[in-house]
Amino acid sequence: MFTALDLAQDNYAAALDQAVTILQRRDDPEAFFSASWSWRILGLCKLLAEADVQAFGDYLARAAQARLEFLGKVREGLPCNPEYVCASKNLSFTGALAAGDLKTAREIALLSPTSHFPAVEYEDDFLYFHLLHRLSIAPNDTAGHAAILARWLEVREGDESGALVACRGIVARTPQDFTAGFASFIAKRQEGLAQYRESPSFNEKLFAAEGQIYVEALALLRLAELRGLPTEPEYPLVPAIARVPVMENPPARNAWRALPA
Repeated sequence: MFTALDLAQDNYAAALDQAVTILQRRDDPEAFFSASWSWRILGLCKLLAEADVQAFGDYLARAAQARLEFLGKVREGLPCNPEYVCASKNLSFTGALAAGDLKTAREIALLSPTSHFPAVEYEDDFLYFHLLHRLSIAPNDTAGHAAILARWLEVREGDESGALVACRGIVARTPQDFTAGFASFIAKRQEGLAQYRESPSFNEKLFAAEGQIYVEALALLRLAELRGLPTEPEYPLVPAIARVPVMENPPARNAWRALPA
C-alpha cells in the first residue's frame, strides 16, 4: 500500500520531469518554479522515507540551482510576472541555507529583488526575506540590517512576530532574542499546519513532506550558527537528522536538470 509520502515522491518526480522537458525547449518562469519546488519536495521525501541525509542536502541545493539560473535569466531580460520573481517566493534561497550551500544562497540573494511587489506579496513577508538576503550578502552590515528591522517593525505597527524577534537576535547576536523568537516562529508554523489540515485545500501528499520538516526554520538556525549563537540539536519540526553540515562540494551547476535516479 502506498503512503502519502510515496505518492508525493511519485507526483513531484513527474512534475520535475515535465518542468525539465519544457525548459529544454524554452525558458518558462512557471517551469523553473516547478522544477525548484519539486527538487525541494523530493529532498524532503528522501530524508523522511529513507533517512538519506546526503540526498536531502543535494536535492535542496539543486532546487537552489534552478532558482539561481532563473534569476540570472530574468536579470538578462527574461520577461516574467512578479509572482515568480518576488523575494518572498524565494524558498530555494532558504533551502540553500538549510542545505549548507552558502555560495548558491548568496548568489540567489544578489540577484533577488530589493523592493517588494505590492500586488503579489506583503511588505512584511518581503522584509523577512530581504533581511536574510542581506545577512548572506553583507553579514557585517549591522546598520543596514537594523534599518530593515526598523522598517519591518514599522510595517507591523509595533507587533513583534517570532520571525522578527528571532532575526533581531541573529543580527544583534543576542541568544535570548533568538531563542524566544525562534520558539514563537515554530509555534506559528505548528498552528498554521493544524489549520491547514482542516482546510478544504488540504493536500495530504504535500503535507506528508512539507508538514513534517520546516525548511525555513533550518535556514534561520544556519544563520544563527554562522553568527555564533547557541542552538539546540533539534526542535519541533526540526529533527536532528535535518541539521546537515555546511556543504563543501555542492552538485555541479546544471545538476538540477538531471532527473533523480
